[in-house]
Amino acid sequence: MTAPTLLRPRTAAELVDAAFVLLREHYADVVAAAAVFLIPALVVQLLLPVAAWRAGEALFFIAGAAAEGAVIAVASDAYLGRPVSVRGAVRLAARRWLRLLAALITQLLVTTLGVILFIVPGLIAFARTFAMVPAVVLEGADVGGAFRRADRLAQDAIWRIVGTIGIASLVAALLTLTAGWTAILAARALGIAEWRVQVAAADGCSVLTYPVVYVVSTLLYYDLRIRKEGFDLELLAQSLGPAAAAAGSTAPAAGEG
Repeated sequence: MTAPTLLRPRTAAELVDAAFVLLREHYADVVAAAAVFLIPALVVQLLLPVAAWRAGEALFFIAGAAAEGAVIAVASDAYLGRPVSVRGAVRLAARRWLRLLAALITQLLVTTLGVILFIVPGLIAFARTFAMVPAVVLEGADVGGAFRRADRLAQDAIWRIVGTIGIASLVAALLTLTAGWTAILAARALGIAEWRVQVAAADGCSVLTYPVVYVVSTLLYYDLRIRKEGFDLELLAQSLGPAAAAAGSTAPAAGEG
């Protein structure tokens, strides 16, 4: 989609727009990466008896942790102009599944605690933990390291994070709601009255729509690194090769010369 020379700080609207550009180019890759984990969970959910339906929902959440990791890996490679490999993204997410799940649970618990303390602390808690999953996937951080990393990236960017993810979540929710109700109505039209099938159909539609949020989260993660760490300049230096790195190492530091 892009190259190091094109990376730059973006507004919330530009990040969402860039996410949709990426999705148009790599939608099949993104959906395939998520589906590897979510479709088996949906099948199991359908096969479970009604009494065990909650267990099926828990399984879908657990699978969703790996699915999010795989989508982030695909989105990262596409955004940085690297070759996209669904198989590689799936393997990476599978290797880090437990850490991804722990990061999501930590984020959920911290955000829930913030909501209990009223809505504004809830939003702040979410913003300060939103980058935990990208940190696990893209930096190989453990849960504690991901928590600290996310908190550092969120400093002075709380409402930017809330606004960007809020826009993406609203778009994804509208798409998911539309697709989900379409699936439910189609099931009813075909005479399928069992509510589990209808709910599973709606959940299946989320596989097609909700990766929007994960892609935006990936781009926002890099945007924060660009603003705070000069990540775009770091990638540009790498792309120019060893000669540029050597030249940079011999340049006088700020305040010298």
